Amino acid sequence: MLVRSTSEEREVSVNSLITSEEFSQQTNAKAIPNGDVVVNIEKEKVKPKEPEDIDWWTKYYSSQSSGRRGSQSSNASSVVAQESISLQRSKLPKSQHFVIYSCELEKVAKYKSTSKRLHTYDLYRGKQKSNKEKSKAGKFKGALNLSKFPLPKVDPFDLISSNEPTRIFVRCYLVRAFDVKPKDIGGKADLYPIIKVGKQRLNDRENYIPNQLNPIFGRCYEFQATLPFESVLTVSLKDRDLIGSDDLIGATKIDLEDRFYCLSRSTCGLQRAYETSGFNAWRDSLKPSQILTSLCKELKLPAPAISSDCIKIGKLKFTRSLRKSLKVVKCFKN
Repeated sequence: MLVRSTSEEREVSVNSLITSEEFSQQTNAKAIPNGDVVVNIEKEKVKPKEPEDIDWWTKYYSSQSSGRRGSQSSNASSVVAQESISLQRSKLPKSQHFVIYSCELEKVAKYKSTSKRLHTYDLYRGKQKSNKEKSKAGKFKGALNLSKFPLPKVDPFDLISSNEPTRIFVRCYLVRAFDVKPKDIGGKADLYPIIKVGKQRLNDRENYIPNQLNPIFGRCYEFQATLPFESVLTVSLKDRDLIGSDDLIGATKIDLEDRFYCLSRSTCGLQRAYETSGFNAWRDSLKPSQILTSLCKELKLPAPAISSDCIKIGKLKFTRSLRKSLKVVKCFKN
């Protein structure tokens, strides 16, 4: 761009507080012998717009719209479908999705007893012909293993941690409920949760949700517990009544000890992508490299060697293929 400057303009620039060198530095201008000035005007860099109104709920509904809802009723599916319409424009990549199962986590194949370090056995008293429920005396949780001789290189009992008391931090996310069966004549329910861990009990009756059968809670409850003494998390849902006692809608129990010692790491789950901030930030207490290192240590494997393009564990090399999926190849001997 050419800008012609007159003598008066040049006199003003000389008498001003800004020198020609400062002017050229600030405006990126260059003088030409014939009196013209060349000014290079740089275009402002357009910053990519950050996604607006994208939070944890966006991630949840986006995962619902592309996830499994086979076991939900038609009413529950229609509720999710209506809520997902507004999110069609802000679809998230699969790396930022949840994996939502249509059943309890303990019923999923990879989280079943094959991946558990501990097993629970019922203890009975009395005769075998008596009622089992009445004769149940308690439960035994431990590990039993039968191995051929010679013993395997990795002893299964080496994978079991010490049975000393272990302090844990429990974070319970209560998202929502579908198709609650009301017990009132009006056909609606005033729902609130009760969370219990060991002797700790949290009654959230004050924050009940009125007249709903598909309530959205969106709450997080935190506890500190000690294994094995406080090993069961109980989540109950009640209907608040003005007269009489509140009706129990239902309850679910989660064995925290099984989750804690599960080989599949069913404590917090593993995200598909590691992000340090935003709605998809990494929520586990350990970083991915720390999780891999501890897993190799437990399984008596060599410590992983992590580089920018691959991960080596002993004689195995893990690389990322063109389709962004992990691929295992053998290391070549140098």
